[in-house]
Amino acid sequence: MILAPALTDVAGPRIHTQPLAGLPLIHVSTPKLTGGKRVAKRTFDLALAGCLLVFLSPLLLALAISVRLSGPGPIFYRQERIGLRGTTFDMLKFRSMKPNADAELQSLLEAQGTADKPLFKVENDPPRYTCRQNSA
Repeated sequence: MILAPALTDVAGPRIHTQPLAGLPLIHVSTPKLTGGKRVAKRTFDLALAGCLLVFLSPLLLALAISVRLSGPGPIFYRQERIGLRGTTFDMLKFRSMKPNADAELQSLLEAQGTADKPLFKVENDPPRYTCRQNSA
């Protein structure tokens, strides 16, 4: 039997078959960049990210102002994430919820009896964002 996987953008030497529990599985290895290729890729990544940051800065500034005007609290939401090889890093994104929404989440899950489940959906989820009310 011949199988043609839809892996058209993967170099041939990175694709291997590997038996597991008697079943042949396809394994695609991570690309290994060394020397000049590694430096070139890192330089390209940083240059492209810098150009995009400069190009998108007016939009990002408008978003920051919009978040600030939407209510009290910080402009950015910070959360610790786990990255490559288990290293942790701080992730930043524009805030879309009210401040301390993470602290309220645990009590909401406990109230509905789902705090111990890995995947959750809060039933009757209260608004997690704030909007200024116009007093007219």
